[in-house]
Amino acid sequence: MPQRASVSAVPARAGRHLQPVHTEDLPPPKKKKSGIWKLYTALGMIFMLCLYLLGTLVVFPWWTGITNRWDYGKALIVATNQNVGHNDGSLFLSYYANKHAVVIEMTGKPIKGTVYSLPLDLDPARSHLITLSFIDINFDGKPDIVLVIDNLPSLYALVNTGSSYKWKT
Repeated sequence: MPQRASVSAVPARAGRHLQPVHTEDLPPPKKKKSGIWKLYTALGMIFMLCLYLLGTLVVFPWWTGITNRWDYGKALIVATNQNVGHNDGSLFLSYYANKHAVVIEMTGKPIKGTVYSLPLDLDPARSHLITLSFIDINFDGKPDIVLVIDNLPSLYALVNTGSSYKWKT
């Protein structure tokens, strides 16, 4: 910026002439920093909070519901209540794990559990649904259990002995 010279008058003393004095203009005052960055920071924080709340309250529960529908049936445990003559009634749980078909009978008060396990060579890469059908297969008047694996009839059964079951393959 080119310098400008200005002339100002110096008060004269008795008998002297006025002499011009050369001065430089002062630089313009510095601009005061505006507080707009504070507004942008606050808006950014509010936006990130809204994004976080949207994710945790809407997107993640929605995605969990979608993936649960896709994965439904991977870890299947089937529960069945049936009165088979062992005390007042029995709760049966059936599932496939570690290449075994597992049937658990829970009966009585206090609850007593009995586990029946049968090794099966099924495809370990997929889950298998094991449901139970209660049919009297030996015509002794006591309901026996036939295992239905993946909705296909099987040759696996638990024969009712009156107080427990034994495998018949």
